[in-house]
Amino acid sequence: MLNRCKYVILIGLSLQFSPLVAQQDALSDYFQSAQSPLERDYWTYAYSSQQRVDRLKWDNPSFAYYLASDSTASPLPPSSVAVRYAEGSRRGDFLPSEGNSFDDLSLKGNGLYHLKGYGTLYGSVSYVRGRHNNIGWNACRQPERYAPYFSTDSVGGDFRYENYSVSGAFSFSKFGWNLGVQGAFCGEQAYRLSDPRALNNTTDLMGKIGVSKEWRGCLFLMEGDYTRNKQHLKLNYWRPGQQDRFFVAYGFGQYDKSESAVLFSYSRMYYIDDFSGRIALQTDEAKRISAWFSLGAGWSEMDTEESDIQNLYYSKDSRMNPNFRLRWKGTRTFFSLWAEYDGTYRRGFENIIERYLVDANNNIYDFRVIDTQQNYTLEENALSLNLEPGLFVGRVGTACLELGVRRFSREEKYRTRDYLIRNECWVPTLGVKSDWKWGRESCHISFLVGKNKSTDADYRVEVKEGGMPQLDFQHAFSQYAFYHSDFNFMQARLNYVHAFSKIGLGVDVKCRLERGERAEDCSYQRTVAYPSSAPSISLEPDSHDAKWVALSLFAQF
Repeated sequence: MLNRCKYVILIGLSLQFSPLVAQQDALSDYFQSAQSPLERDYWTYAYSSQQRVDRLKWDNPSFAYYLASDSTASPLPPSSVAVRYAEGSRRGDFLPSEGNSFDDLSLKGNGLYHLKGYGTLYGSVSYVRGRHNNIGWNACRQPERYAPYFSTDSVGGDFRYENYSVSGAFSFSKFGWNLGVQGAFCGEQAYRLSDPRALNNTTDLMGKIGVSKEWRGCLFLMEGDYTRNKQHLKLNYWRPGQQDRFFVAYGFGQYDKSESAVLFSYSRMYYIDDFSGRIALQTDEAKRISAWFSLGAGWSEMDTEESDIQNLYYSKDSRMNPNFRLRWKGTRTFFSLWAEYDGTYRRGFENIIERYLVDANNNIYDFRVIDTQQNYTLEENALSLNLEPGLFVGRVGTACLELGVRRFSREEKYRTRDYLIRNECWVPTLGVKSDWKWGRESCHISFLVGKNKSTDADYRVEVKEGGMPQLDFQHAFSQYAFYHSDFNFMQARLNYVHAFSKIGLGVDVKCRLERGERAEDCSYQRTVAYPSSAPSISLEPDSHDAKWVALSLFAQF
């Protein structure tokens, strides 16, 4: 999706930091902030175990000073500027809340400078302009952050957006410890040019602190951060006589009856307070056998604010992310084992609002909360296991085989109505990666294939006949059908750098292809409520195809 600004503090530092030595990976890989769902899927499988470890190290702001002050560590990455264009599309099934066509153009720059005896300073700026097309039944940006509490209309359309981010960080040493602080701001303005017009203003403000210390070759890291997210959504300019509906949804196609109607203007605010932290330990990498372990955890709360200051819904998230790597390194060969778990648990709350008179003589009224219900839950779990045997090819390169498997499960429940949506899939992968350097030329090539196999699916959303119509097809079945699919995928990357005396010029190309279809028994048997022209999926089984490509040109100083 659009920039997840939790990592925006290092976006510019990360983007196109391709070192002039091919064996040292680009920092751009460690802190990618996906601009589309297809790019997000690409990065899910693109990292090697070494890249994952380095990504977690660089996420700690104190690591830059450790790297700059340790003579045995890798060299600091150069400053750079980069321009990138990417586009992708889905055919057949897709998530209407995300759209099925994407393109973006970005310009990014960064700088890093080590002040010997004082500290390491680095910063970044970036600008991204793009489009997410054919979005239906959702008017929010970054919908995964606010689900299931979407504000939407019955028309949908194409969102254009501009994203601006700036960040800065400083790391230093005190009392034998490496310390670091970071700060960042990311702002986005998104708009839709079709009636009813939609305008979204989204901001993220983040602060982070980190500490690290090396002892007898082992490295200990600890960090914590806070992010404040706000999104202001406004829908207006209904055409005269046009009977567009708008909905305040709260899961499984349900919506607030009193707040959903034919209106001419609507405004809503979303607020997220997010706290996260991580501790990590790495044993001496100079030894033949080394290990890495880290544990990350997070908690966040999302609130909503309606046009008339009612706070109808809010949610609370808890997250857990432990990972482990065991690495053996010989003179000609190496071997890595990587294991990771990533879990999120969301609870949704509904406030029961009462309207009461403040001044009966002047008919002045206000609202108050008389009860709160906790019915909605969403649980997502991903477990990954990777084996990587590889070869050192003299002093000019490495070659590595990657064998992996990933299990992903997703379960939504609504307690009082016994609604349930459950999906589970297994994804085996096979890939090869190679890094080479000849004189001034360096090159990285990777290729990976995989198969997404739906292994378990359950859909229990029964709408009573004759009752209030629900958006269950748009907000429940579409999600279920998208994940209840079998498809094959392929992704590849080529990164090439030519080093001159004081500058390096490079090109980076990435692509991803998907081919598959929805399960044969997955079809919608009822009549769709509120039929409209808003983008949506087919009632019957359809294809599950996608393609995505990105091209970057960059210079390093």
